[in-house]
Amino acid sequence: MEIIRLIALLLSLSLLLCSCAESPSKLLSYQEKNFRAHVSFQLESLSIGAVITSRHEPDYTIIEFTSPPSLSGITVKKCGETTTVTLGDMQLESTEYCRLAEISSLFEISGVLRKSSVESISGKKFNRIELFDTDKNESYTLYLYKDSGLPHRIVADFFGKEATLDVISFEFMT
Repeated sequence: MEIIRLIALLLSLSLLLCSCAESPSKLLSYQEKNFRAHVSFQLESLSIGAVITSRHEPDYTIIEFTSPPSLSGITVKKCGETTTVTLGDMQLESTEYCRLAEISSLFEISGVLRKSSVESISGKKFNRIELFDTDKNESYTLYLYKDSGLPHRIVADFFGKEATLDVISFEFMT
């Protein structure tokens, strides 16, 4: 009889804790709006600076690379199944996969909440959330500003290697 009471108590506590936690869709609601983000992307020794613009009406994403010098000036636009890469007057349009465009996928995250906590970094409070996308079999760790819910850092598996995307600035657009 004591075991049944203990199990009932544990189930009640777990339901209470789960109902108090924010859902991943609520935590990631910033992804559903038009925005512009200045980011720094780190993958092993590769460091990339970019400005990512995401619009939902019409649906497109633009990535303007700012660094390193070998990528600076390249713009990638994803619109539906079409990707356009532009450098100066040269333009290449394709429906083929474009690896350069994948950096923006870190702003298209979904998944099941694995763990959530509040952490202080340099005197600022962040919601640290760990998500697992069962469709893609990928894990993500996000650091969202506690007060605004906007992204500060996203750590994810990127082509089999750990990548870090730091958000330098983030603004919603109309």
